[in-house]
Amino acid sequence: MLVLPMVWRAGSLDRRFAGVPRSLVVLDRQGELLDARIASDTQWRFPDLTDTLPTRYLQAVVAFEDRRFFWHPGVDPVGIGGALRANANSRSVERGASTLTMQVVRLSRANPPRTLGEKILEAILAVAVEVRHSKKEILRAYASHAPFGGNTVGLEAASWRYFGRGPAALSWGEAALLAVLPNQPSLMHPGRHRDALLAKRNRLIASLRDQGAMDSLEAQLAMAEPLPGPPPPLPRLASPLLQTLHEEHPRRAAFPTTLDASLQSRLLEELRNAGQGLRRQGIGNGAVVILDNKTGFVIAYAGNVPGADTASSGATMDLVRARRSSGSILKPFLYEMLFEGGELFPWTLVPDIPTTYAGFLPENFDRTWKGALPASEALALSRNAPAAKLLAQAGVGRFHSRLRSLGLSTLNRPAESYGLSLILGGAEATVWDLAGMYARLSADAQTLPAWNEARLLSDPPKRSDLRPRFSPAAAWWTLETLREVNRPDEDKFWKDHVGSRPLAWKTGTSNGHRDAWAVGTSPRWTVAVWVGNPDGAGMPDIVGRDAAAPVLFRVVSLLPPDGWFSRPVNGWKMVEICPSSGRPAGPYCPVRDPRAVSDVPLHVAPCVYHQTIMVNAQGRRAHDGCANGSALEPKTVFSLPPEQAFFWNNSHSDEPALPSWSPACAPTDEDRLVIAYPAPGAKLYLPRDLDERRNPTVLRAAYTGKGKLHWHLDGRYLGATEQDHQIPVVLAEGEHTATVVDGSGRSVQRTFTVLSP
Repeated sequence: MLVLPMVWRAGSLDRRFAGVPRSLVVLDRQGELLDARIASDTQWRFPDLTDTLPTRYLQAVVAFEDRRFFWHPGVDPVGIGGALRANANSRSVERGASTLTMQVVRLSRANPPRTLGEKILEAILAVAVEVRHSKKEILRAYASHAPFGGNTVGLEAASWRYFGRGPAALSWGEAALLAVLPNQPSLMHPGRHRDALLAKRNRLIASLRDQGAMDSLEAQLAMAEPLPGPPPPLPRLASPLLQTLHEEHPRRAAFPTTLDASLQSRLLEELRNAGQGLRRQGIGNGAVVILDNKTGFVIAYAGNVPGADTASSGATMDLVRARRSSGSILKPFLYEMLFEGGELFPWTLVPDIPTTYAGFLPENFDRTWKGALPASEALALSRNAPAAKLLAQAGVGRFHSRLRSLGLSTLNRPAESYGLSLILGGAEATVWDLAGMYARLSADAQTLPAWNEARLLSDPPKRSDLRPRFSPAAAWWTLETLREVNRPDEDKFWKDHVGSRPLAWKTGTSNGHRDAWAVGTSPRWTVAVWVGNPDGAGMPDIVGRDAAAPVLFRVVSLLPPDGWFSRPVNGWKMVEICPSSGRPAGPYCPVRDPRAVSDVPLHVAPCVYHQTIMVNAQGRRAHDGCANGSALEPKTVFSLPPEQAFFWNNSHSDEPALPSWSPACAPTDEDRLVIAYPAPGAKLYLPRDLDERRNPTVLRAAYTGKGKLHWHLDGRYLGATEQDHQIPVVLAEGEHTATVVDGSGRSVQRTFTVLSP
């Protein structure tokens, strides 16, 4: 009774070839080889990439090695008899009797010496293998482990190494060559044995013709095929990706992916060319991912820039998965969240003024303030101060959760530890995550299936791979804001760069100019780009708009144009909007513009910036108590809070300004002068330069009047300002009081504290 279990175990091919090292291979979506790594025993031994052997090779190997393979039980009695007669007549070993099954057993035993005892054992084990496995499985085992010359083992590796394509595409001449080669693999040597190998191959082709496997013309063409030369290098189109996949799936050897080999090759060539210019700017490397938004498939993946050959440049790293400072690349998702919650419209004015948060002053990239600007413009210009203000109002914890739900996998700290820096580069991101997040934005706008992350391996999707869809209206608004044709005047030169194809795109630059980002998305494609130095070295030219964006548009040009997003049909309602403030119209708004907004409960307060005042014949503000019988008439004006009005950009100053009071009517408590920075009770942490000297702090005031302002600090006169009311001062630690006085003697004070760095 113990015999059958022993035979069953002995015949297991999985057990017999267990532990045989395999090469690592990555394939594109059509099965084309993108990259490979040699096995640990220095053999090119590919894993099985398909379930079936190609018919031409199957016919050729059976005809050459074992014509009665499909009829014998592992041992061929007819073959043994013929071998005995042939060898007896010649008194030497002229002919063997090994079947393909016996050869599989021999390969599994690492080719021991050819003795009579070994032959008997091979025959016994061959029968056991036949009991356990189908003929198809035995042929597969032979094709996977047969030697093909040099350090090439198995049909898959031999086909790719010698002919540059998979076995399914082999010609008759190529299939016949690979059928005869394992019988004497030493013949596959450049410059030697070529005639013997050619004759051996052609004899097999003639035999196949005689058996009816091919006609005479096919045989003639097959014999005319030249033998392959020295094996060319295998493709090297995805080496960093192959390393990452191996680390993520250490038990796998074959990685069929969703990549497109042609696009992958063109992407690497484009990056190789771009890398020359980047290196001249002191930028060592970069990474790019291209996604198909319709399917969620990654169709091209560049882990680094070809030609980045120094240690500091990360030449062998997969920088797509590297964690880098996010800069401002996450801002669109804050605006999308607020659009979706009914807390913001693209036209809503948001403050752009200096504001401190527990000693932290978010500054814009150009170190200026505009007072207020529409949310869409604040996002398109990537203004830091409005983004910080909106995040403070929305809550860091809420945005932290939103980013994680969108697929940002690098948030490994509590929300409070990031604070407002979460929106300004305090978090880390990867090219991989950002590509998926922007692709989901595109998918939401089109109500397409949204995936938890980008799909790279060709494994069947699961229901858990899908995530809930967010508001199509909010996504569409965000993409419209990021569309290049809506860029402000200073960014319009990008139209010449990208051509007429529309693209929603965003850039980002990390603090210290260490990382530059650019991500673009359209209805069909998403491209995510990072450039920088993997060792963290900063350079002035590492700026998203100047370094990463040109790479983005070069890559986008490789893709077919695909139009623009259609506005979602559903999910809207009509609301009367004040065009000046971008809020629901208030009682004094002179224009009420019906606009479609997201059909959610609205939390945008009505406009309070329009008010109706009385003016005299000179256009000055007045009231009945001081008019002295003069006729007054009502006038509607647009008036921002003083701290915003002071920085209000001229491009938005077409609204009628709040006129000054008539001298006889001016109230003594008119609030025309405020200190804009620091905030009341602010605690400032002032950093030192490298030489330990304190940096100056710029005090700022908002003044709606005319004339000079006079500045005092702790009773000490600092000087006067006119028009641009800001003054730098070096502050010592401790509490300070700033006093500002206008020309009429009116003054305001602000107390704040300077803490140790």
